[in-house]
Amino acid sequence: MTNFINRLRDGENIVLWIGDILGKLMGYPSKRDLAKLVYNDLDKHSKLEVSNINSLAEVCQVYLDSVTGSKLKLLNKLKNSYLNSQEASDLFQLFPKSPFISAVVTTNLDAFIENAYGKSIQKVEVQNKTELGSELPRLYKINGDFEHLDKMLVTKQDLRKLKTLSLYNPLFENLKRELENKLLLFIGYDLEDPDTKEILSFVYSKLGDSKPNAYFVTSSSIISTDTINWLNSNEIKLLKQNETEFLEELKKYLTEEKHIPVTSDEQEGLAVKKKYQ
Repeated sequence: MTNFINRLRDGENIVLWIGDILGKLMGYPSKRDLAKLVYNDLDKHSKLEVSNINSLAEVCQVYLDSVTGSKLKLLNKLKNSYLNSQEASDLFQLFPKSPFISAVVTTNLDAFIENAYGKSIQKVEVQNKTELGSELPRLYKINGDFEHLDKMLVTKQDLRKLKTLSLYNPLFENLKRELENKLLLFIGYDLEDPDTKEILSFVYSKLGDSKPNAYFVTSSSIISTDTINWLNSNEIKLLKQNETEFLEELKKYLTEEKHIPVTSDEQEGLAVKKKYQ
């Protein structure tokens, strides 16, 4: 954490790569929750076709290939899991208040980033090349969102399209430019999730030799050898820390350095703290 903060002090900007663990903290379902939901709706025969019930992409593909499955029915089932919209917590409000964050990338289907930023972020259409001159940070939702059901990537077949179709080339070109001379912070990801490892591995491979200085925050106490090797091969530094605690420390740094404003309650708390130091 200290090394990461020092790099901020040296003036480096961040690209946040956010996973569904943070969405889970906001009350949204994780991808494992969604996989279980879809799996439970399969018939007995179809369930036997699933080799990994924790893979949302695999479970959704089996659902789609089943007799009763349809893409629209599947997407509406997932969408209904997000009907209870959540408000961004004070902790996550540090994202839009931070001048260091130039872009946010996510494979999440939830909308907590949009809720946190409001109109202070530019959502990028992943199939179009975008200009990076805007003062607003940019949001890349690799798997799409429920505003455009026809463009969502939720099945194994969808992920194959991401890997093979040229219409996604602008996404990788944009990410290459976004990450140039930036810090990349992975937070809220479960690297033991098969879908996570697959999509991150592919996107990272598209960066070629322009891999950024990257950090991966995880509270997981057990990390497989394969995952450690993947992190090392991509020169991603592991920060073993609870995600919420990490964000609290980051918020503390931003507040102390006066990069974000503090509320009256927070100011009172800081004054009491200084008094007894």
